[in-house]
Amino acid sequence: MRIYEYSNTSSEKIETPETFIYVIKSVACTTRAAVLSLILKVDGACVCEVQYALEVSQPVASRSLIFLKNAGFLTSQQVANRVCYKKAEVLTPLHEAICQSVVSVFEKDPGFKLALERLNSFRKNQKGGCVNG
Repeated sequence: MRIYEYSNTSSEKIETPETFIYVIKSVACTTRAAVLSLILKVDGACVCEVQYALEVSQPVASRSLIFLKNAGFLTSQQVANRVCYKKAEVLTPLHEAICQSVVSVFEKDPGFKLALERLNSFRKNQKGGCVNG
């Protein structure tokens, strides 16, 4: 059975092994884990901000954000010509534990600290960003 999207509408337990594995796989990639940590640390970002901060291509940023959204970690909203992502309002205990762990690991990483600095610089130079606009 292949799961393409996890619909996270309640804080109940993950009910199937397939769903559990899908959620775990969503952060089993360093890039996706860094994207999740970035979104959690700055309370939301758009694709171009993630791309710039983590120095990844636009397709990599988009695919990572979509994977994390489909796994139930993020929600998205269209703002003008940008798609902005933030932490889902309702998370399962598994999602919460993963979020805490990912942030704990990445906030100690010097490369991740540089990514946060790049994002702050990018936001200062841009007008109408997702969080500020």
